[in-house]
This record gives sequence, structure tokens and C-alpha cells, in this order.
Amino acid sequence: MTNPTHTQHTTAPRTTAPHTTAPRTTAPRTTAPHAAAPRTTAPHGRPAPQDRPAPVPATAPRTPSGLVRPAGFTRFALVAAPVSLVVYGAVRLLSERGTPGTGWTLGHLAMLVGVLLFVPVLRQLYRSAPASRRPAASAALLVTGAGLLATAVQAAIDLVSGLIAEDRPAMREIFRQVKAVPGVEPVVYGVVPQLFFVGLVVLAALTAASVRTRILMVTALVAGTVCMAVSLDLLPVGGLCMLLALAPLLAAGRVAPLPRTN
Repeated sequence: MTNPTHTQHTTAPRTTAPHTTAPRTTAPRTTAPHAAAPRTTAPHGRPAPQDRPAPVPATAPRTPSGLVRPAGFTRFALVAAPVSLVVYGAVRLLSERGTPGTGWTLGHLAMLVGVLLFVPVLRQLYRSAPASRRPAASAALLVTGAGLLATAVQAAIDLVSGLIAEDRPAMREIFRQVKAVPGVEPVVYGVVPQLFFVGLVVLAALTAASVRTRILMVTALVAGTVCMAVSLDLLPVGGLCMLLALAPLLAAGRVAPLPRTN
């Protein structure tokens, strides 16, 4: 029997809203394309200068004989310097001696040019010395340079005196006045110019050439120096001896390339 006062409890059906997941929107990742810097290529397919490796410092190239290969002007000086002394000696023999004039001017001009051309020759001799002999070569270079400077001053004085003097007595008077200056006589006309020839012999002996080549160079230089010391009339012979002594420095052979080191 049903109780009329009892109301049947009816549970309303639970309505569940469907769970809707909002779509996740991801911003597209934009990646800039990796653009490699274009490699600039120089003509003939070689890398441009900025692409080339830094040059490896190398020592001065040496010939198979051990001597440093001379540059263009140095090669010229190795021949022209002693030849200028030959020219000076020849002009002196063919012209009136001790008298200002064309012969005096041309002869002393050739002497001055020849002495100055020995500057790159001395540098070449010094560069041809191996590292173990560089201290001695440096000292010899200083001594030789002092002698060369004194010899060049002497040639310049003789040249200028011949240009401004009218005759032999006037030129002798100029020389007397110049030598009267304190220090000029021993420095310009005395011992110091002889150091040039002594230093040449020492520098030749210190080069990296073979023993036989060094003996040839030293012997020829000593012979040339003795000839010029005995008599100025032998200046052409002395110049030819110097040319023979400097011939090995011309280094006509090709130089093998130095190995690269990283």
C-alpha cells in the first residue's frame, strides 16, 4: 500500500557538459635560413686575399752554397762597386795627376760612387753570416762602416777641391786648410779609412759559404787591398780582385722553397 503522503523522490538526470578542450595554437617557429657568407674567389680560381692564410715569416732565402740570395739592386752593387774602383784607377792613370780638371773630377766621382755602392755590399755580407757568427759580424760591420764613411768623406773632399780650385797650387792649399782642422788628418786620411778594407776581409770570412769559397773571397780581398796599399797605380788590379771576391755573392743558382711551418 502506498503512503499518499510520501512523495516519490525523483532524481533529475545530471547533465554533464561535454569537456571541450580548446585547441592549442602554437605559433609557427620561424627559423632564419643559415646563409653562409659567399666565398669570394679571385680570378683564376684562387682564394681572395681575405680567405688566404696569414703568411708564415721565413728567414732570408739562401742558395745551395749557404749564402743569402741578393736582391736586384744589391746584385748590381756587387758588380758596380768594384768596377767603379777600376774606372777610378784607369782614369787616374790616363789623366794628369794632382791637377784639377776633367780627369780628376771623373776619377773621384767614380771613386765616390763606388764607395757608396759598397753599402749594400756590406749589408749582403752581413746577412750571409750564419746566426752563430752574427755577433762577430755585427762588430765587423760597424768597423767596416766607419772606414767606409771616412773613405767617402775623403773622396768627397777631393772631388769638391778639384771643382773649386783653379790649378794645382790652389788645390794643395785647400787640402792644407782641410787637414789643419783637428781630427781630419787621422780620421779622414789616416787609419780609419783602412778599416774599410780590413772589415771587408773579416765579413767575407764570417759568411756561411763553404770553406773553399771563403778562402777564395778572403784571398782575393787581401790581394786587392795589398795592391792598392802598395801603389795607387794598381787600383785597377785591386778593383778586379774585389770583383772576383764578391762573385760568389751573386748566387746565380735558384733557391729551393723553404718548408712551411704551422
